[in-house]
Amino acid sequence: MLESSAILTTVILSVLLFGTVEDWSIALVGVLSLVFFNLWLVNSIKKGQGLPSIQRSLLLCIAAFLGFSLFQIVPLPPFLLKVLSPVKYSALETVSRPGFQSISVYPYATLHALLKLIVYLTLFLMAVSLAERKEGLRMVVRGLVFFGFILSVFALLQKAAWNGRIYWFREVPTNSNPFGPFVNRNHFAGFINMLIPFGIAMSIQARENAKRFLYIFLSVVMGVALFFSLSRGGIISFLVSFTFFSVTIIHRRMRSLPILISGTFALLLLSYLLYLGLEPV
Repeated sequence: MLESSAILTTVILSVLLFGTVEDWSIALVGVLSLVFFNLWLVNSIKKGQGLPSIQRSLLLCIAAFLGFSLFQIVPLPPFLLKVLSPVKYSALETVSRPGFQSISVYPYATLHALLKLIVYLTLFLMAVSLAERKEGLRMVVRGLVFFGFILSVFALLQKAAWNGRIYWFREVPTNSNPFGPFVNRNHFAGFINMLIPFGIAMSIQARENAKRFLYIFLSVVMGVALFFSLSRGGIISFLVSFTFFSVTIIHRRMRSLPILISGTFALLLLSYLLYLGLEPV
């Protein structure tokens, strides 16, 4: 499925490009996302599928919000600016006679944020369409779990053989806290925190014991990398969310499999952390 491949490619590339925090990487991922979105849209129209029903109900709200954001960077005549943004008009009036000005105090930043929002929306719309195509959704989740495992292994290896550079060749900014390809270790923790539950879910959904243990192992390695990123916010978020998950499945009196899998995951994760040493954490 085109949307599955597009989402996987975009997410993976955005992570590998140093977390997509620099202008060149944001531009590259943004253009790629828009290209994928247009290909997906044309392909859907050709197949007569169109947009899923859940998206049609959102399009009007999305268009209205984008229009509202765009309106803020359009230069307006002084009399209209005085009505719509009296605070900015008053501030400009103290300096000189206002001419054509936008409502936004910093139009470049507003436009930059608007373009990023459009990119997020294209990915969101493609992701929502996967709700009606379960096989495509499983493909994305499965791909993200395996990518999270590979990313975690790389991050741990890079930490063990750290030479002060990301990928062992890219210089990092002063006073930064890199981990894996991310310039900020908290970004890695936030990303991997979203993938660990996917691994546990895939283990619960698996019908073969071999696959269940495989997904548990992948999740445990991601958990180890999360702890050794030394992101306090990421570690606390993980502990709170996993505790909430465990209490929920116990409270709902689910069948024993989810409880067994979550217990096995927690036990293996704790064993790995004790074996590797918790002193840094």
